[in-house]
Amino acid sequence: MGNNHRTYIGPMCNWGAVAGHTFKLLFDHGMKPKHKVLDIGCGALRVGRVLIPYLNAGGYYGQELISF
Repeated sequence: MGNNHRTYIGPMCNWGAVAGHTFKLLFDHGMKPKHKVLDIGCGALRVGRVLIPYLNAGGYYGQELISF
């Protein structure tokens, strides 16, 4: 795979910023701790690591496609 994955996730310098922007977008559109989020293609939990502590228990579900 090498650095090919950067095509999909972007450079590391933006990794945390993208999570912050995504969280802010959801929050600004009314996301509350009681809501549930289904993160399809969650990968390395870029936004999941921010959403999991914010949402109530069971409020985050990440689904990743795994192919071998």
